This record gives sequence, structure tokens and C-alpha cells, in this order.
Amino acid sequence: MDWQPIETAPKDGSVIDLWVTCQSDARRVPDAYWSHEGFQYGPVRQDGKPGWAAANMGYDGCDGYADDPEDGQRATHWMPLPPSPNKDGSDA
Repeated sequence: MDWQPIETAPKDGSVIDLWVTCQSDARRVPDAYWSHEGFQYGPVRQDGKPGWAAANMGYDGCDGYADDPEDGQRATHWMPLPPSPNKDGSDA
């Protein structure tokens, strides 16, 4: 599984990993998804615009969403989640 351009990422609610540039840093954000209502730590982003969201996106110099030109923050790449370690695909 290789990183793919963000323009090709699914926007159907699928959970993926993102590569996000944040200020002078960049990092992987696991378990992200496209939110049509927006996001900020909890349920809804202040401006309510659609964007990439993840519960763990609000630390390490990043705020609660991935595309914020004012902060120099944006998602640049994505990757599908790795397969489950279990042969049947279950979480258990």
C-alpha cells in the first residue's frame, strides 16, 4: 500500500489514513474520514464546512481538521487502512 494523492481519496465516509502538513511539521493521521458536516475535536467544526476529520487530529500542532489554509495545514496524501491481522477480517 503506497501513499496516493489526496485528490483520489474516497469521500464516502470510508476510514483511511491521511498525511497532513501542519505549520512546519507533517505527520500521519490514522482513522480519518471525509465529514460533510465539518469537524473539530467533537461533533461539528465551527464553520460547518465539509473536510477531513479524525478524532486524533487535534494534537501535535494540528487542529481538528486537515484543510486550513490560515494555519498552513492540509491533507496531501492518503492510504487505505491495512488489513486486519485475523484471517476472517474480524476485529476480535
